[in-house]
Amino acid sequence: MERGTPILLEELHALFSSALAGDAQLTFIPRAGAQHPGPPDSFRLYFAARCTCGVAALLTIDVSRSKTAAEVREALPYLLAHLRNRARMFYGMSCQRHAAMRSGPSQPSNAGPGP
Repeated sequence: MERGTPILLEELHALFSSALAGDAQLTFIPRAGAQHPGPPDSFRLYFAARCTCGVAALLTIDVSRSKTAAEVREALPYLLAHLRNRARMFYGMSCQRHAAMRSGPSQPSNAGPGP
């Protein structure tokens, strides 16, 4: 059996853009991959989950460059479910937790031990 042609990045973008059209919880970010490429043998796709408090989670999926469009379409429900589960975890956090994520890890005190 002959394998089909590997999927192109533009095809991936179109698949995910279409699948997430109108989704209020996830946004596909097609341009992020150019700035932060994934592994050399995969396309890294970026998505945002944004809370009303102003904090956004950046979620990623890597798709092997050897996959065909048919294989990606077949896996799309699983990939979207995985993304939505990760987004649901983010939305399940309090806005206080989001604020802590935004500020990064707390810095240890430089004050040495007391007398």
